[in-house]
Amino acid sequence: MHLRQLASQADAVRLVRSGSVALALIDGDRILVKSSRTGPAVREVQNAVAAQNLFDRLRRSGLTRAQALNALSPAVLPIDVLSPNPRNTQDNQSLILLCVFALFMVAMLSGQAVAQGVTEEKSSRVVELLLTTISPRRLLAGKVLGIGALGLCLMLLAGGAALAARSLAGGAGLPCAAPKAVAFVVLWFVLGYILFSVAYAAVGATVSRQDDLATAQLPIYIVAAAGLVLVNIATSTSPDGKLAHVTRLCCPSPRWSFPRACWWDT
Repeated sequence: MHLRQLASQADAVRLVRSGSVALALIDGDRILVKSSRTGPAVREVQNAVAAQNLFDRLRRSGLTRAQALNALSPAVLPIDVLSPNPRNTQDNQSLILLCVFALFMVAMLSGQAVAQGVTEEKSSRVVELLLTTISPRRLLAGKVLGIGALGLCLMLLAGGAALAARSLAGGAGLPCAAPKAVAFVVLWFVLGYILFSVAYAAVGATVSRQDDLATAQLPIYIVAAAGLVLVNIATSTSPDGKLAHVTRLCCPSPRWSFPRACWWDT
């Protein structure tokens, strides 16, 4: 808030009516506004005038200036917190949600690429020529590893760029859980991609046309989307809640739980 001292009441009326100033204090006992009696500026001026009036009464009662100021500014009571919230909880929560969404998108897109490749080779009968020189297991492994390496490079490139920018900015811009979150994203991408890419490859092998692939891969997408929704719910509530414990049954060690390990980062 900027304060201005005006020469006369007429100037105050003119400036308030034109909107050049939010309000005017007339003779210390009246507030002049354009249209509304409520607002942040009005409350601040009212509080300031009330504090000044109280200060003047304290001085007239015989208190010194220091004593009057001390009476208007009493010592703040100490607060003891029994269960303190961790630092940067809100920022860490937003970071985790962003990382989980990026993990979901890259894993799904990579798995769909595997399924499309398998279906394309099957529909064009190229796979019949390839199987004369290479075993089906090696053919599938090469496709999964190749596309997975591309997805992993994307995750590492984005995460590394974010951490590098954070380091150049002196730690500003990203919460304290950023390095741990990036590490867990890479770990869970590798594990999740292996699971979903093989499932997508199996689905791609069951259809003969690309047009049928979208319907065939719908169950996999529903399972992955359900996991994304559960993570969002668990992250929005508490990493130590019942939902988080139930969904962590396949990974019982808390140290390897992605949302919990990053949430309570200190």
